[in-house]
Amino acid sequence: MQARAKQNHLEQEVDGLLHQPGAARFLDDVAVDGVLYWDLEKPDQQWVSPGFWERLGYESGLDLNDGASWQRLVFAEDHARLLENFRQHCLDPDTPFDQTIRVRKADGHVVTVRCRGTALREGGTPVRMLGVQTILDETQAPRIDRQLSELIEMSDDAVMAWSFKKGVCRWNAGAEKLFGVSAAQAEGRDPGILTEAIYPEPWQEISRKLSSGEQWSGEVQRRAADGRRICTSARLSPVDIAGGDILVLEIDRDITAEREVREKLRDHNRELNHRVKNLFAIIQGLIDLSGTDASDPILLTRKIQARISALAAAHLVSIDEEEVQSISFMALLEAVLRPYDEHKERLSLVGDQVRLPKRAVTPAGMIFHELATNAVKYGAWSRPGGSIAVAWEEIAGPGGQPRLSVSWRENFGETAGDGGIDVEGLGVRLIRQSARQLGGTAAWEWQSEGLMVTLEFPIGDER
Repeated sequence: MQARAKQNHLEQEVDGLLHQPGAARFLDDVAVDGVLYWDLEKPDQQWVSPGFWERLGYESGLDLNDGASWQRLVFAEDHARLLENFRQHCLDPDTPFDQTIRVRKADGHVVTVRCRGTALREGGTPVRMLGVQTILDETQAPRIDRQLSELIEMSDDAVMAWSFKKGVCRWNAGAEKLFGVSAAQAEGRDPGILTEAIYPEPWQEISRKLSSGEQWSGEVQRRAADGRRICTSARLSPVDIAGGDILVLEIDRDITAEREVREKLRDHNRELNHRVKNLFAIIQGLIDLSGTDASDPILLTRKIQARISALAAAHLVSIDEEEVQSISFMALLEAVLRPYDEHKERLSLVGDQVRLPKRAVTPAGMIFHELATNAVKYGAWSRPGGSIAVAWEEIAGPGGQPRLSVSWRENFGETAGDGGIDVEGLGVRLIRQSARQLGGTAAWEWQSEGLMVTLEFPIGDER
């Protein structure tokens, strides 16, 4: 039998304490695997009964009674909780010191140890701590494993157990359903490689956390066996560390639908923000331009109201097709020109099935409102025989970018001429401003039968 190491001064004090009232009863009340006696005035000095180290597989003569050696065997996050529990106990004796921690055995395996104790005080000040350690009953492991297995199989989430060196060793029905991979196919595989996992941070950092006993959680992008992209809320917990390998329990909850809803909401918010800023800019410009040649406040108010109504009509078209990112050009024209239905028998709309990006709806709506207003006041619709023909087609611009070419042709009938239209007037300036906002151009041409306005602007996703 190996000789016991020489008693140190704290062990001698423990021997003396056993003769004091209450100390023996404290030790007798608990089933212990080790006794701890700690000098709180010299925190680096502590004594742990040799039997505790022997039960963990360390040599009885090995000096593990300094604080640093003891801490190296305890998981860092558990040690922090242990110290906080003891601090609260020192502040308030009625707060029990009772904490479980994970401790590494000599063979590399991890066991759970329950630590309990009491602070010994002099004049109300803690000067020593007498504690006991209990290694939790490892014979319960098979029963606990069976219960855990039943719970894992009952879960709808994907639950797996895997190690760094040996790969997957458990793969429940939820994982089979989510990833489309059977347990037999997953066995021994690296789950990250198997599901083409994309983590939000470098795997080396996640691995480091797991190796130090920390849990990790986050959203992971994966690919199922059928090629579908899946987003999971993953939680990785190290449950055993031995022989340089780490056993990890991983739970993945499918949040693909939730993520799609979040992304769609973000897209809608960005679109809404863009459109609101766009409307504010147009209304501000509209007011500024309207005021430059206004002498009658009532007339000015009516003009601004009519133009804002045209903006609202264009906006309603985009709301009606909220689920798509583009709007029918024909639908936009019909909405903006609806207030002029009394002239619909003298209006022709002919063109390709073209869709505008939503960013183009408001400025395009303003352009055709102004053209129609000018036609009623000075142009084709102000004359008995006048008519308007609108034609459009999609053409290829520079670099093959799709563009829309629109011709607004006014036939004045028997009284052709310039119609008194001021090409430098407010309506024309608004049209030019809106065309620039579209990234396009607007041109006026007087012909023998009347007025021809040509518009051209990009209609691709990017301007």
